Formats: sequence, C-alpha cells, structure tokens
Amino acid sequence: MFFLYGYGGTGKIFMCKTLVVALRSKGDIVLTFASSGIASLLLPNGITAHSKFSIPVPTLENSTCNIHQGTKQATKLIIWDEALMAHKYCFEALDKTLNDNMCMSNSDYVPFGGKVVFFGVLKLTKNMCLQSNLTITNAQEIKRFSLWLIDVGDGKLGTSDDGLYV
Repeated sequence: MFFLYGYGGTGKIFMCKTLVVALRSKGDIVLTFASSGIASLLLPNGITAHSKFSIPVPTLENSTCNIHQGTKQATKLIIWDEALMAHKYCFEALDKTLNDNMCMSNSDYVPFGGKVVFFGVLKLTKNMCLQSNLTITNAQEIKRFSLWLIDVGDGKLGTSDDGLYV
C-alpha cells in the first residue's frame, strides 16, 4: 500500500500515468479510478471507485463490493486517486471483498488481499480562494491563514519548541 501525497500540480497524475504505462507495456492489468468523476477524467481509462468496484450507495459498515473471483479486478496494481475524498467504509468494502476473492481467512489477513494499492492524496493548495472583491485586510488575513494551514500540513507547527500543538 502506497500513498502519494503532494500539492496540486506537483506531478502526482504524471507519476500514476508513468506507472500505468510501464506495467501495461509488460501485459499487466492496472486499474485506475478516483473518488470523484472529475478526477477520474485525468487518469488513463479512469472511472469512479463506485463504478469500478460496484461499491454500494450509501456505503455502510458491513458493505462489500459486487465483484467476483476471476474478474478483471484481480489485478497487478490498483490506483485510487483522491482517495481521501471517499468514506472509510468504501476502503473497508474493497478490502473485505479483495480478501474474500483472494481466499484470505481472518488469520491470513493482508490489506486489500495482498494487492498493491496506490493512493493519490491531494494536499491543500496555495490557491485556496478567489481574490476578487477583497479588502486589503481580508486578503492579508486569508493569506496568513492559508500559509498557516500549509505550515501545519508540512509539520512546521505543532512541535514542543513553538508551544503550538495541533
């Protein structure tokens, strides 16, 4: 299981496309999908997670996906872009289903049935709001707040040295 974490425009989709091309050129099956329809358009043969794995809507704690052994979902690599936009029950449903399809018992549990899963995670971007019709004071406050959020995300704040715990 891998997480690719970065700001918008830093090459996450490029990395995903490179992995897809490299593995598919060897004849391996790679599934690409995203949590939202817009994000799925950026991936090669992208589709939403709900469509790809027949994840039920609403997704509940005991939900499973409607896929079976021997289907194309038994793959070399699974790429899930904008993963954190999905509810945890979506991940749990896919995890349960892949473990069932790979004939894993509870004692042999391996995340996602031992399949390699690559999650793309969007980090907050610096362009967080529109800049039209703002007073100078509001613009400065928004800029300070966005920089503070980025510092929190980068781990620059919340240390024992600065007295700010997040």
